[in-house]
Amino acid sequence: MDKRVSRRPPQIQYLSTRQKSKIANGHAVLNYIDGRSAPARRYREIVEALIEDAGGLHRCSQVRLQLFRRFAGTSVLAEAEEEKLARNEVVNVETYARLTSNQVRLTPHIGVNVTRPVPTMDEFLKARGHQPDHVSSHDNSTVVDDDDAADEENIIASAPSDAEVEDE
Repeated sequence: MDKRVSRRPPQIQYLSTRQKSKIANGHAVLNYIDGRSAPARRYREIVEALIEDAGGLHRCSQVRLQLFRRFAGTSVLAEAEEEKLARNEVVNVETYARLTSNQVRLTPHIGVNVTRPVPTMDEFLKARGHQPDHVSSHDNSTVVDDDDAADEENIIASAPSDAEVEDE
């Protein structure tokens, strides 16, 4: 009898979308929450922004998504405390400090850039649907076409020379 050890990983049986929770399917943010309240919308905005900063949902593991959710939750709670502060209401400083401290500790673990890179002029124009035609992406200098060069020559030719300026 030849007993060979299989080197193939065991087959994983994935659940169909009908067997998954609404959260796993992306149809709900939290169970039994319809998502229309202002804090729920803000929570969803923060999670979506973090996913975008990470390069999209396909680049995020479940652990990373869970960290994004925790970060978003502490963000919403901290923003609620900031709203109280702005309305000159009593703020629990200890709670606010703990929320802020948790966010600072989570930030390096969620794996997103803390600062966004500044786009070049070409990237900025393309993002807004404009085709950059007068700016070079390599040296950021203005490209001069033949009409501009002819206009510049006419201006220079019609300008008085240094000798003419001294005579006046």
